[in-house]
Amino acid sequence: MTNRRTYAASALCALLLLANTPASARQTPAGEVPAQTTPAAQTPRPRQTPEARTAARFNSVKLNFYQEEGVALVVDPSRGDGGNIFVQGAAVPQPTPADPRAQAALLERAPDAPRQVRAWDKAAPRFAPQVVLSIEHYNRLARMAQAGERVRASFQIDAQFLDTDPTAYNTVAEIPGTDLKDEVIMLGAHLDSWHGGTGATDNAAGVAVAMEAVRIIKTLGLQPRRTIRVALWSGEEQGLLGSRAYVEQHFGKLETPRPAQRPASPDEAEGQPAAQPTPAPRGRLVTKPEYEKFSAYYNLDNGTGRIRGIYMQGNEGVRAHFRRWLAPFADLGAQTLTLGNTGSTDHVPFDTIGLPGFQFIQDGVEYNTRTHHSTQDTYERIQADDMKQASAVMAAFVYQTAMLDEKLPRKPRPGTSERETSSTRRWLRKIELTGMDRISRVGN
Repeated sequence: MTNRRTYAASALCALLLLANTPASARQTPAGEVPAQTTPAAQTPRPRQTPEARTAARFNSVKLNFYQEEGVALVVDPSRGDGGNIFVQGAAVPQPTPADPRAQAALLERAPDAPRQVRAWDKAAPRFAPQVVLSIEHYNRLARMAQAGERVRASFQIDAQFLDTDPTAYNTVAEIPGTDLKDEVIMLGAHLDSWHGGTGATDNAAGVAVAMEAVRIIKTLGLQPRRTIRVALWSGEEQGLLGSRAYVEQHFGKLETPRPAQRPASPDEAEGQPAAQPTPAPRGRLVTKPEYEKFSAYYNLDNGTGRIRGIYMQGNEGVRAHFRRWLAPFADLGAQTLTLGNTGSTDHVPFDTIGLPGFQFIQDGVEYNTRTHHSTQDTYERIQADDMKQASAVMAAFVYQTAMLDEKLPRKPRPGTSERETSSTRRWLRKIELTGMDRISRVGN
């Protein structure tokens, strides 16, 4: 109970300190850039490296080869060591588009790429069962086979599709606001997990932190101006399905029309890149009334490690706010701001349509090396003190956002003219090259 009171008190001190500090006294640290009125443009998806495209092409060909050969079982090696097994979902052979442009779009995971066939799709092709072995056991079998041994193995697989209710459900609760109650701040994490362990660090940790953050606000008797809504998402591991559906239903979506078909050039027909490819059409943002009532979303989904800062997702306009809100937590190790983007979790659907959506920077602990999607993602890997610190930081960010006179600054909406976007990118690049965008780095 002592630790719980300490972190609740830290959150209270942070909230009261920020609420009672006049704007003129909230100075920007030396080397920091004050918030700008021109927000950063949305960063485009980076192109895959040639090596990554080659690996993707090989994996596609490999599964089709297994299908053609009629294999009875596919055995894959796990990454990692020490007997740990990293395991996710099954894969099925993918149809290979005949059009070179469609092939390139598929390998680049472009917005206009053909939809990937999932193992659970009703129209998915029948395919062999798949298992993952620890790297030590897999390599032992491989060495025996290379030595000329006739390797025999027996597998008992008992699996089924639970399709009685195909709907996945988000869990949503809120603290009603006061004078600005029709405006919303959200925080959240995903409830679903992979089956190797119990999903403790991915992402019961984030769920517990989000729930504790709102409990802190309630326990302190704070009355937020805006409504605070906590969302525990489903289907994150299958492609952010829960958060994407929620954003589309409540706020809007980015409609990206497919590029017009044109005859392939001789170079393309021979597998060579075209000299002047047709650019993809610009996406069109379709919003709903709640879009203008939304302020920000805060996410936690990188394990059990404590918060060290926050990714600003290219939104320079939030810097001054975030710097003030992190200041009371400097002694707890949270002080890093970066303009950089991070992805693969539930803030992305918000950011994609131009709404402020953020993921906190966390200590890695052993997330990628030991627990992420593995058989060792269990309760024993949770760091209790780190989660208490994260809860206090998240509570402070959520409450301070709820108390602002204005909604949190936004980046330009998707679909901003290329001239405006290029100008903003040059401005941000100039800041980075001159060293003005200092990032306080804290070791894990």
